[in-house]
Amino acid sequence: MSARTGPKSPHGKPRVMQGTLRQKAWRAMQIKGKFTLSDLVRNAVSEEDKAKDPRNNIGRYVAGLTHAGILVEMRRRAVPTSPTSNGEKRWTLVRDLGRKAPVMRKGGNSVFDPNSGQMIPVIREEAGDDQ
Repeated sequence: MSARTGPKSPHGKPRVMQGTLRQKAWRAMQIKGKFTLSDLVRNAVSEEDKAKDPRNNIGRYVAGLTHAGILVEMRRRAVPTSPTSNGEKRWTLVRDLGRKAPVMRKGGNSVFDPNSGQMIPVIREEAGDDQ
């Protein structure tokens, strides 16, 4: 019995969807270089997008790419817009993998790069290991 793996292209490679929210966010990351989550949401979400919670979706995507070493969280935050704010976190793109957006794999253990066809392992720091 074979396992179901999802849609495949004619050559057996995973199919990469174009025009998705994460593809648009990836393109915005490439163009801007340094960005906040608000920048990505503003650039990636259009009027016709039906995403329920685009900020959460893009936030999870950014977190996964950060764990894979594709993005790096910057030390300095963006200038705060309200008096009680510390400012928004900022990221920078350190590994531009190509035109097609990297794909997060279920379970969060790896990121697939459709440009090269390679899997990039995700490194997660475990909380409480510093005892």
